[in-house]
Amino acid sequence: RAMAFGVAESLRAEGVVEGDRVFLSAENHPYWAIAYFGIISLGAVAVPLDVALTPQQAIIIEDSADAKIALFDEEAVAAFGHVLEVPILDLHTVIQESSEIEQLSQRPNLQVDSIASILYTSGTTGDPKGVMLSHGNFTAMLGSLGQIFSMGSKDRVLSVLPLHHTFEFSCGLLMPLSQGTGIIYLDEITGDRLSYGLREGQVTAMVGVPALWQLLERRIKTQISERGSLFEALVDGGLELNRRVGKNAKLDLGKLLFSPIHSRLGGNIRYLVSGGAALPPDTHKFYSGLGLHLSEGYGLTEAAPVLTFAKGGPGEKSGNVGKSIPGVQVKIMNEDTTGVGEVWAKGSNIMQGYFNNPDATQQSLENNGWLRTGDMGKFDHKKRLQLVGRAKEIVVTATGENIYLDDVENTMGNIRYIKEYVLVGIADNRGGERLGMLAVLDEEGNDEGEKLSKKELLLEGQDAIKKTVEKLPQFQRPAVIH
Repeated sequence: RAMAFGVAESLRAEGVVEGDRVFLSAENHPYWAIAYFGIISLGAVAVPLDVALTPQQAIIIEDSADAKIALFDEEAVAAFGHVLEVPILDLHTVIQESSEIEQLSQRPNLQVDSIASILYTSGTTGDPKGVMLSHGNFTAMLGSLGQIFSMGSKDRVLSVLPLHHTFEFSCGLLMPLSQGTGIIYLDEITGDRLSYGLREGQVTAMVGVPALWQLLERRIKTQISERGSLFEALVDGGLELNRRVGKNAKLDLGKLLFSPIHSRLGGNIRYLVSGGAALPPDTHKFYSGLGLHLSEGYGLTEAAPVLTFAKGGPGEKSGNVGKSIPGVQVKIMNEDTTGVGEVWAKGSNIMQGYFNNPDATQQSLENNGWLRTGDMGKFDHKKRLQLVGRAKEIVVTATGENIYLDDVENTMGNIRYIKEYVLVGIADNRGGERLGMLAVLDEEGNDEGEKLSKKELLLEGQDAIKKTVEKLPQFQRPAVIH
């Protein structure tokens, strides 16, 4: 707090006043958080930037945000410092040279709807849009999360996702701090360092995206396979046993059956939360078998960011993102005959709008406060939300069938000999679209280490795709495969 106040006074000395925008870009580090709180202590608005932005994206954001100054670390300066016109201060130097003070010389006049952050979307579907999130949006989110997660001073969170992501910012920074919980950062994100951080930090909670959980999953599976095929078979049997016990008796034998694995991950894990994208069923199944139950959240930056939450536990199934969190309403609009429609949400966590972009704001926010998420979904028999894709990621066939691309890809899952694939819509001369599939062969390694020629690999890959596709309903099968 004293260091953050020191940053605030340093920014004030540079001419930053209440309401000014301040760029913030740095690696995950305590100084990131200190700088953020320094910015908002002054009443200024933090504009976090992803260091992976292209120079062109950074220029577009600079034009939109009209920032007064930037707090960057060395990596951020190297990434796009040379293309920005805004004055840049070295974040580490500012903090190290700022005197620690107990009180600010002047308190900002903040209101519930005062903007705390402007978070720019990636711009993958157009120019980046600045999501305006207020102090009220974030505190409403903390009030909701506090009713779901009970944490205290004995808990420790491992923070691994970039802090400019709203998911990590709200769930991996604000939430633990609001409950007196410590936060641990890693120098690099690899399977080895994840395992090390969880073990050495005696970590009790972590939030991540599916790719992160898959990284840790591969690390665990590699360690298992190194023990030999017999040990691997025993582990597979134990995983299936624990899943069955969880399903039938709601009990978890994970710590008993897999004590060495739990110990290598610190042995204290209470909460593992996945968000940002759909969690593959196989990954959910693997962790469930280990007794490391993944909870899944759904939301978007415009909602600060969580809307629904599915708690992990013995016997819990994947495939849904749960029910709305406290204080949030979710509904399905313009349902079709199967109950699928666009997901709309309303609550005190919903953004104020897009900065200097009234047209985009009008397209996303209804006058009565409902946010149009752009995601397509439906409720299951237990009123849990199931997502089936983006509104714009639908292929409509000439026969009028709607194909939700994310849904079909999740059903297909991983395909042997295929490194990655994507489903796309192709114009059909009968009107509408046909479904196409683009696939990349896995030339580096299939799951059994076979040495195949390129021709053999192509034939095996085509055969694996064929067998996978045949399990789909006829109208969901790709008509063209490259």
